[in-house]
Amino acid sequence: GAADPKLAITQIATDAAASLGNVLATAASAGRGTVLVLNQPNLSLTPSYRGTPDATLADAGVAALNTALAAQVARDAEQLLQLLVMLYEWHQLSRPN
Repeated sequence: GAADPKLAITQIATDAAASLGNVLATAASAGRGTVLVLNQPNLSLTPSYRGTPDATLADAGVAALNTALAAQVARDAEQLLQLLVMLYEWHQLSRPN
């Protein structure tokens, strides 16, 4: 049977967040002081996904990535004390009223 796309998206999101962790560690070792991390906005509201069958899958991808990013940023904030890592909640700003 076909693979579950949500599981594949979750794995990609986890890998992307781990890559971000490597970038943050590199920034810390290079003496950078502050890094701003942007999470993903609500893609189902964009013209490419709004009203399409893919909107739900797009939102699942956003949720998986934002959850993985938040966890990675929290871990790095504890481990990379010399680096200020700020997570910008772009997703919260893109929610419908």
